[in-house]
Amino acid sequence: MIVKKNILFNFTYFSIVFFWSTTIFEIGTPFFINIFHISLSNIAFFTMFSSFLLILIYKGIKIKLNKDFFIFILWIFIYILFSFFGVIYSQIKFQALKETLLLLYYFICFYISIVLINYIDDNFRTKLISSIGTISYLILLIMVILQYFDLVIFNQNMITYNLKYFSPLSDYNIFIFSLLTSIFIILTNIENRKKYFLFYFINIFIVFIFGLLSGSRRSLIYLLIYIITLGKFINKKMKLFIFTSFLFICLILFLFILISDFNVQIDSLLVKDSPFLKKIDRIISSYFSERQITSERFERWNKAFNIIKNFDLFQVFCGLGTRSFYALNDFIRSDGSFDHPHNFILIAIIEGGILKLLLIIIISIYPLINIFKKNNFINEKSKFIFSVLYIIWLIQVSISGDEFFNTKQIFLIYFIMYCYNNINKVKYEKSCFSSIK
Repeated sequence: MIVKKNILFNFTYFSIVFFWSTTIFEIGTPFFINIFHISLSNIAFFTMFSSFLLILIYKGIKIKLNKDFFIFILWIFIYILFSFFGVIYSQIKFQALKETLLLLYYFICFYISIVLINYIDDNFRTKLISSIGTISYLILLIMVILQYFDLVIFNQNMITYNLKYFSPLSDYNIFIFSLLTSIFIILTNIENRKKYFLFYFINIFIVFIFGLLSGSRRSLIYLLIYIITLGKFINKKMKLFIFTSFLFICLILFLFILISDFNVQIDSLLVKDSPFLKKIDRIISSYFSERQITSERFERWNKAFNIIKNFDLFQVFCGLGTRSFYALNDFIRSDGSFDHPHNFILIAIIEGGILKLLLIIIISIYPLINIFKKNNFINEKSKFIFSVLYIIWLIQVSISGDEFFNTKQIFLIYFIMYCYNNINKVKYEKSCFSSIK
């Protein structure tokens, strides 16, 4: 019987790590689907669901939810139900139903994970979360290296447009967020101060370089948040070293741009097929107002405001229906593809009016005022780091994404929040053999 328990525990542990790791490194690449004809995420879900059934058969359901987290999950469930209601009067019912079912699938994965984690000891929970971060981080780095040297193509855009891409994921902003998510998870579980500093320092340059070569403008904003906030856990000498090192690198880059005619360099190098310099030029020119990047975003928001202004009484309260903006001429591109307002607040209003707006505002701010503020988080360091990651997510869906729950990654953050909120702190602290010194 002991052997069976160990096998079931290991299988459960593996299935959770497998599923949530794919949430970070697989999103936005069809590479594994092309090989297995099914995504790794779906394979991982089948593994996790099998573990859930075995637990159900041998031990029954055991779930521990504090009041705050129960209310939070209830709000998410109501949001999903309202999205199904919006399908009824949506102008694009099939797409609306498809994406709402996908959201329900994310929620079910999240719930199953919560059930399974209750059968894992507190000390193993932190190791499990650390494993998710470490595995996804290493796989992302490997994917970048393999694609950079043309050994494997992960980004489908390289085939579709016959262009060179640095990001292994089709959306370079999601790639940077995925990388940051894995980094944040790892940092929450590094107790030794020197190891924390080393990993924190190395990833400043990894995020900086990967962001530039991918063409992600917002990566520089995320990096600044990362440097300022997570530097809280290192001493002044280390901060000074980081500041001078980063300043030195930036100075070299600035001198390179200043001394040479950067645009001429780009034009000449493009002839030699150098797409990475084009990405860097894209970022630099946007920050120096040579490109009207922000105007594109404001134009989408203005279109959304004009649509909302013409709402009738029913639409004011219930909107135009789930995914209705896909059917609006303002958000259909010239090539027939769909666009969206790139702001989760505006999308909520268009889809579900005031009612959906209230739901999404409650869901978005609830963790900040009712979960992160409470004292039952595993420790202050983890609470602070995941608060920062959650705020970065809010920034992400405020300027892109087709809705607040546009990827499973937000449910990964919720899952880790749950794990860190339901650990016996006294028992955990007694079992820790090292601490930040």
